[in-house]
Amino acid sequence: MPNFTIEGRRRASADIQRDWMWEIFFPKLPNILSVNVGPQISEELTLQCRSISIPGRTIENLETYFLGQKQMFPGRQTFSNVLETTFEETENQHIFNFFTAWMETIHNIDAFSTFGTAGIGAYLTKKDIAVPMYLRMYKYDGSLLSHKIQFINVYPSIISDVALDYNSNAAVKFSVSFTYDIWRSSII
Repeated sequence: MPNFTIEGRRRASADIQRDWMWEIFFPKLPNILSVNVGPQISEELTLQCRSISIPGRTIENLETYFLGQKQMFPGRQTFSNVLETTFEETENQHIFNFFTAWMETIHNIDAFSTFGTAGIGAYLTKKDIAVPMYLRMYKYDGSLLSHKIQFINVYPSIISDVALDYNSNAAVKFSVSFTYDIWRSSII
């Protein structure tokens, strides 16, 4: 007979995972960025990322008929291919400048831009601009959970408007939408 008590649950189950015990991690960043955003940009990105949503995934259905009866079969797996994040900016403006430089490197429309290295008309391949990104989650005691989420071939596709307001008393925040190919959960 199951033990449907608080004490029974505490003994039988692991702690609830907290939605504020996580970090993003870029093991490598595009090396074609020429803007000086400081040597610790990967750590700054991790520290200043304030929100993220784990995207869903779908198994599409294949529909067929046999002897007048509809049958369903699992089809391909699809992803939203967009990862939404929010960052807080610091007074050194490394975060915003980093993402601006990354996007300018992907498509530089200004020959006199201080961002990017490719220049107008330069051809970059996906391997030049896309990197892996990990979402690592932690237990309440600060140790890593056994699984991480890996996003494959990530690059920024949208930097949101940055709202500034004389009547506000808040940190400067902006959203970055990343495009990715697939995501998977893997053991650390």
